[in-house]
Amino acid sequence: MERTSCESLVNRCKQESKQILEAASASKIHWSHPKFTTFCALVEEILSYGTKKKYQVSRSKPLPPSGKILHDLGKKVKEAEEVYGLSFAQHTNAGRPDYACMQGSAITERRIVWVRVAMVEGKLKTIVEAMATNASLYYEEHSVMRHPLYGDIFCTLLDGPCSLRFSRLKSIDSSFISPSPMEIVKRHTPAMAAIYEGVPTEEAWGHVQSLYQSPGSSVVFGKNNVYIQPPGFIAPLPGYLSLHQVHASILLKWLPNSVLENNKANKSFLWEHVMCIDVDKEVAHLHCHCSSGQPAHLILIGYDGIAHPTIMFYHQPSMFSFLECLENTLLPQGCLEPPSGAAPSSPFTLTPLRTLPIGRGSSSPDDVQDPSAVVSKPGSLARKDWEKFQTKVSRQLLARYFYGWWSYCRHVHNMKKRLSHMISTNDVVTVETHDGLDEATWKQFQQDQQGTQWRDLLKAVYLGGVASSLRPKVWPYLLGLYHPSNTPDQCSTIRRQCVADYSRLMDEWRPLNELYTHQQLQRHTDSAKAWRRVLSTPSAVSAPKSAQGETSGLPGATEEVAEGSGGDTGAREMEVGSGNVPAALLGSVDEIQIHVEECSHTTAEAFYSYCDAEVRAPAPAEDLSTSISTYETKESAAEPGVKKGEEEEEEEEGEIIVPVDPKAQAFMDELYKIDKDIPRCDREYWYFKQEENLTKLRNIITSYVWAHMSDGYSQGMCDLLAPLLVVFDDESLAYSCYLKLMATQRELFPPEVGMNTRMTNLRELLEVTDTDFFQYLQEKPMGDSLFYCYRWFLVGFKREFEYEHVFRLWEATWAAKVLVSVHFEEFFALAIINQYKNAIMDAHMDPSDIVNLFTSLADKKELKCLEILTCAQNIITDMQKALSRRD
Repeated sequence: MERTSCESLVNRCKQESKQILEAASASKIHWSHPKFTTFCALVEEILSYGTKKKYQVSRSKPLPPSGKILHDLGKKVKEAEEVYGLSFAQHTNAGRPDYACMQGSAITERRIVWVRVAMVEGKLKTIVEAMATNASLYYEEHSVMRHPLYGDIFCTLLDGPCSLRFSRLKSIDSSFISPSPMEIVKRHTPAMAAIYEGVPTEEAWGHVQSLYQSPGSSVVFGKNNVYIQPPGFIAPLPGYLSLHQVHASILLKWLPNSVLENNKANKSFLWEHVMCIDVDKEVAHLHCHCSSGQPAHLILIGYDGIAHPTIMFYHQPSMFSFLECLENTLLPQGCLEPPSGAAPSSPFTLTPLRTLPIGRGSSSPDDVQDPSAVVSKPGSLARKDWEKFQTKVSRQLLARYFYGWWSYCRHVHNMKKRLSHMISTNDVVTVETHDGLDEATWKQFQQDQQGTQWRDLLKAVYLGGVASSLRPKVWPYLLGLYHPSNTPDQCSTIRRQCVADYSRLMDEWRPLNELYTHQQLQRHTDSAKAWRRVLSTPSAVSAPKSAQGETSGLPGATEEVAEGSGGDTGAREMEVGSGNVPAALLGSVDEIQIHVEECSHTTAEAFYSYCDAEVRAPAPAEDLSTSISTYETKESAAEPGVKKGEEEEEEEEGEIIVPVDPKAQAFMDELYKIDKDIPRCDREYWYFKQEENLTKLRNIITSYVWAHMSDGYSQGMCDLLAPLLVVFDDESLAYSCYLKLMATQRELFPPEVGMNTRMTNLRELLEVTDTDFFQYLQEKPMGDSLFYCYRWFLVGFKREFEYEHVFRLWEATWAAKVLVSVHFEEFFALAIINQYKNAIMDAHMDPSDIVNLFTSLADKKELKCLEILTCAQNIITDMQKALSRRD
């Protein structure tokens, strides 16, 4: 196992080292290049593998293991000290170079920042050799650095990358070839410019690459003013023709010139005639016609016998240039037969003799024999040869239709086998434009005492949502608080029971809340007393004028003695300077002390009311009397201080000792976590800018935790409650609906059994519906873990959209669970990924880049909820139709 780990790490390092050297051979690499970042992450992973226990990550020292080793090594090696100081010693980015600052995710950047700095500064090789020399001090026996073979191999592999000089200034070329994730998305979305206005992303995606050359795509041929005669047009359209080599494929693209013009004209109809043809897979024959004084015509014939629109070159030599570029691109796997240079100079016709593809990528058994296209004069084919040609074409067309049908059947069978549990095929809901649930439909439903219109109401909610004024009435039905067949009187009875249950819970935990509040105030008071005690000592008094520049006592705090009036000659005024002394705390210490004294008299009564609620077993009489005497406030004698009139008399009050109850203590621990999380919940939203609404949110969460102490509180629970409270603005109703919501969402929180199920379902969806993208993710380290989807499922996509869109999404999700699928969230996540998968694959993003991409989109609220929702509904409808068909 150890050998396998070391060997796999070194093999990955060999591959990454080779890739970065290949990229550097073309141009100088910038330090933000994706290959450079991937290499730095791998080096850090190797240097952190197998470290000794004292170098492991801890809360007190969040540095990565390699960073801690770098810190210790800095005592011996000057280069390590310089790199550590530039990477970790400074707390701000002021004065630091860009490559030494945090660029993305804090967790990822904290790991690799020092490796990046060492690479750019040219000091990584020296540092790694020093680590290898002193490996016994930092690493265990099973680590790469102490391995007798792989340690030397790893150090040798660093020679090549460490000898490079990386660019510190991001040039135009580097930002163009290696753009950021957001830049890639902007390049591939129709919102980037007016030329893509009104054009679907799927159509614009395949053609926008023609405008630039990326590392995975090269432009082989380009010519403007090439004409095409689309159906329905009187005059041919001029456009830009280009030939691209994208990895192993050859793409022929044509865009109308009118599309590229930056004007406000409607161009949606032009996009219907944009061409993007895979030469390897879609072109079987080439027909070329040339005549004196006429444009050259090039006709592409597909394997199905259907011709693509005719391409016209008004300058005939341009066509021969295109054929020559195509021939050079096909080599060495394919060719044109005879070569394009053997074509006669006089007018001729290029006629295919064999029905074989002109390049690579054939899928039929007969297609891999001898790719060719033959130039011959008109009338050179004999009748017998023409009959053979027709027979062969017919067979190949039948074979291709059969293989296509067979592939489709296999795909449907795979869907039924792996995804049938995720979709209901009983009722196929066709996606169409719908106004949603309005007042008229709602009144009809209320008049229906049997609930027969329930599914029609759900379809309206699923396709169009609920009107804002109806949400407080409809949501209890969608969440299951009310049954569709309940009468108004029954709903009122349920509502009164909800109010009673919520009031009972509030009465049960309120005494413990008072006890918790008292403890927090006591801590603040003790802290304030400690500050006042320190500042009242002679060392805290400001120094004479001759020594006022020196520090005496607390930094940033000085004390001036002022003569008071009315006999108060010993009064002092405190001046708080730089903020090291909590001025607000010192100013309000007397108020806090008074409040604590008032609270201390009611704490015992609060505790006993908690006991009387029969939350825990009653204590025996003797123990109870002992607890009472122990619980009462013990006034300690005032310490003999300085005489009154000269300095303040300070009184020490004893601590309040409370009987320890495990459940009470556990509940107060949960209150501490709740109070940490509640003030941060959507403070930018108008509803939660009011403190009374935050109090409502805290009361509901506290009641839920009190009723479910075995589960406790986890971060994210208040995110699920906040939209419910905004809609209902009623604590008891929001709490009752929150219980129904948490019945399905609780499994997503630790121990996360439901989260693992949803991640597995999403992986299966990706693997079945988009094999190419799933394979791309598997090739990346931890790419198929999909950890960027964790927050989506945990809080129901709440942090990705505005509140109004969250309402619309949650309504559709609750309705979908009854109509089409209980796993609607997975389909919605799939729709989000589908919108950006092309940009991710084109930019060769690794998982950390994908996380940064979706985090940035969520922060800026740039995800289009309604489009994604429609896409998810279409995916479900298509799968329902496919699964409902018989084999």
